[in-house]
Formats: sequence, C-alpha cells, structure tokens
Amino acid sequence: MLLIHTADLHIGAFSNRPLRNANVEAFEKIADYTIDNKIPYLVIAGDFFERPRIENFEVLRRIYRILRRLKENNIYVVSIPGSHDSSPRGADILTLLNEAGLIHVPMYQIGEKLVLYPLKLGDIVFYAIPGLKNNLETIYLRDRKVVFKQLEGKVENIVVLAHTSVKFAGYDPSIYSYRYGKAVIENQNILSTLPRNTKYLALGHIHFPLPLFDEAVTNIAYPGAPVGRDASDLEETYLLRKKHSRDRRFLLIDISEEKTIAKSIWEPFNIYVEYIKDYYKGFNDTVQEVKKVIKDLPVEGYNALILDIEGIPLDDRNKLIHKLREIEQQKRILIHLKMRGFRNTSELEISFEDIGDIEEIERIAVEEFARKLGIKASPQKILELINILSKEKSPDTNETEFYESLFKELKPIMEEILGVNKD
Repeated sequence: MLLIHTADLHIGAFSNRPLRNANVEAFEKIADYTIDNKIPYLVIAGDFFERPRIENFEVLRRIYRILRRLKENNIYVVSIPGSHDSSPRGADILTLLNEAGLIHVPMYQIGEKLVLYPLKLGDIVFYAIPGLKNNLETIYLRDRKVVFKQLEGKVENIVVLAHTSVKFAGYDPSIYSYRYGKAVIENQNILSTLPRNTKYLALGHIHFPLPLFDEAVTNIAYPGAPVGRDASDLEETYLLRKKHSRDRRFLLIDISEEKTIAKSIWEPFNIYVEYIKDYYKGFNDTVQEVKKVIKDLPVEGYNALILDIEGIPLDDRNKLIHKLREIEQQKRILIHLKMRGFRNTSELEISFEDIGDIEEIERIAVEEFARKLGIKASPQKILELINILSKEKSPDTNETEFYESLFKELKPIMEEILGVNKD
C-alpha cells in the first residue's frame, strides 16, 4: 500500500518575482509521478498554499487542472491546514477545494482539547493535526490534549498528518525560531499520542528534509519543501547540494508490511541556486561579479542568486538594491541580498536579520505594542489570549458550554496579564 508524502508547497509564494511559477510546477511534477506510478494517495502535510486566499487566477486554474487530473486517475489527495493557509472562519482555498471534492481534509475541532475525526479513504484512515497560529498545536500535544475519535471496528492502517515542529533526528527547529517559532515538541511526545495501528506520521512545517536518507525503515519524516517560500529556503537548497550532495525531494511511503519503508524521490524541481559570500569591494565590482555569475547559469529553469556581502556602505545600499532589481527583471533571476551588516562613514556596524515567518512578525509586533503600553506580560501570553478570543462556536456545541469553556481558558491568562493575585 503506497502513498506519496509532500508538504510546504507554498503555492503563491514569490508572487512578484521570477520564481512565481516554480511552486506550481513542482506540484505538477509530484502529481505526474503519482499518476505515472499509479500510487493511490497523495498526502500534503500542510501549507499547500502560501496564504489562505490566492488572488492569481492563472495559478488557481493550474492547480484546479492538476487536482482534477489526479481525481480522474482515482488518486486521493489528502491535505491539512498549515500555519500559512488556514483560516479560522473557513474562508480559504483549502476549504473550497475540499467542498469541491478535489482534496480531502480530515475534520478537527479546536476547544479545550484538539479533537481529531477519522477520515476513511479506501484502505487507510487519516487524521489531521493542523498547523495553528503561534504553534498552538504543540501545546495541545505537549499537554496531551489531543483526542483521536475512533471508528467502530478494527482499523488496520492509520496515517496521521501533522503540521508542527518536532525535535528529532538531531534537528532542533527552535534554533531557527525566526522561521518556525520557538515552540517545539520531542518526537516521543507526539508518537505516544498516536492511536494503535498508526503506520506513518506524515510531518510538515520544517522545510529542510529530515532525516536525510535514500531509503529507510521509519514511521516519521519531514519531506521538506519542494521549493520553499523565501531566500532562506533557496539557501537551504544550495546547502543540500554543496554540503550533503542531496537535492529537494518528496517521499514514497510503503505501509503494506509490518514496518513502514520510506524512499526519497530526489528532484531538483528546475531550481538552480548560486551563492556569493564576500566583503564589499565597491559598487561596480559587485555588479560585474553578479553579471559574471549569472552568465554561467542555465538558460532553462528557475535561477536564484544569494549575495552574502558584508560591509556595504549606507551610501551604496539603496543604489545597489535598485541595480540588482533591474538585473533581476532583465535576466529573470531572483537575486537576494543578505544585509547582515553595513557600514556608514563612521564605521558603525548595524546588524540585520531576515524575518522569515509570519508568526515571528506577529510576536515582534505584539512585543512592541506591549512595551509601549507598559504591559509586562510576555508576547506569548498575549498571543494566546488573541487565539482564544478568535475561537468560534461550532454548530453542534451548546452556547452556554462554549462560553463557560472559553471563560475557563481566559481567566488564568487574564490574571497573569493583569497581575492579579490568585490568593
């Protein structure tokens, strides 16, 4: 019994840049492989899309055609909301595609506990642990507040999709908190919550493929992002090729035997990345070096250039960025200038960091807001409060019970934020 596992496709990323079609074409390659090899399931473990709504009609039409072709070939496409493409009100493209019957999204309910409902498709039962705002799903998992609703009768094959940060295989996502958030869980914390007969845990959220293997006996893995969504992912692609002699991938999972076997399908996805690390030698020399590197890149495919240049004077910074954008448009190549630091005339060093994740942007905004108002509570507590207040009552929940449960969750957080003495 075979399935394809991918995640973090981020359709709609690079919207105004030369790589804007790369993610769609990556998904098309994965779909072609699934169809050509007659594999009955294609699993997408979150962040199918870059945001809840995609405005580009041409992108939507291409996705619709790919999904329709998969359906015509009797392939189940199972997806879950990730931290980028979920909407608390269900006003998102995933919900629309699910209602149209082009994808299947296992149901879940968010409340005092995270309740997961089974979805039986063919011979496999699927559950979904969605990626929630501010990594809230990790709190449910850590506190053992995830409930798997069971089907009647014996269930042989269970696959759980989870879009979350798991620390395993020697990789700690919290090191990259600017991308994935600081909340992570140990792999045993999530594995111990799974129902019996779970054959595979299909992870998403971490864009680096973990663990790195050609073929392995394993019941848990991150396939990694096929393309990614920003320059950090392109830099990882360069690292994979130069340091690990690997590429991007998707996974072929075989759950037909007692032990699950995962096989990496390595694929460049037509992405070519070059990297220049140097000290600033002047505007003209930098521009000439960029043009020289671009000249040697392939004509076909999607090209990207990461410039890691230290010591750019303030007077040259904007001029250089403008020139690089001009070259980017002329040569149809994505150019990313990493500004770790630059010099002004007094040699003052100013540090810059890329912000790669919407959760980190929210945290910084809340932190600044709290500082201005003199609120001493941590940004995480304020974000927890926002998450609770954004919850909606499901149609099958009693109104009184819903608000009582909401108040119980709000009370300790409000006491902490306001500094109320519980004694």
